[in-house]
Amino acid sequence: GFPHAKEAKWREITTGRGDVMFVPTGWYHQVWNDEDALSINQNWGNGASILWTAVTLRRDLWRVQFLLTGEHTAPSDADMQES
Repeated sequence: GFPHAKEAKWREITTGRGDVMFVPTGWYHQVWNDEDALSINQNWGNGASILWTAVTLRRDLWRVQFLLTGEHTAPSDADMQES
């Protein structure tokens, strides 16, 4: 879950034709399109996010392996933070 969700600050932004929006690494976001739209996404791995990226990818790999084979014990988020 998201234990601090109630503390989160949110913003509502409306973009128009030809606008571009940059969402920083680690920022949770939701998108609602009022009409047909084209979205091009790029997930960045950089010096500011490399540890977070590595931990997230490793955790997700374990979860996929567990779901596919049932042979692995998927680590908890806390376990992944410590390694």
